[in-house]
Amino acid sequence: VDECTEGLDDCADPQLQCRNTVGGYGCIPRCSADLLFDPQQGACVSKFKIHSHSHTLKQY
Repeated sequence: VDECTEGLDDCADPQLQCRNTVGGYGCIPRCSADLLFDPQQGACVSKFKIHSHSHTLKQY
């Protein structure tokens, strides 16, 4: 059963959206167009990741 598609969820807040899961559903934040929901952080995060490179200096 997909509670989200069938309208069986209780994610009534317009700031939330329904995310179907195995055996249920969850209400997650509705992210703006330039953000994605990161379930590990439980928040909307940038689509673009900033990578930093570390440089190691070796003495010869």
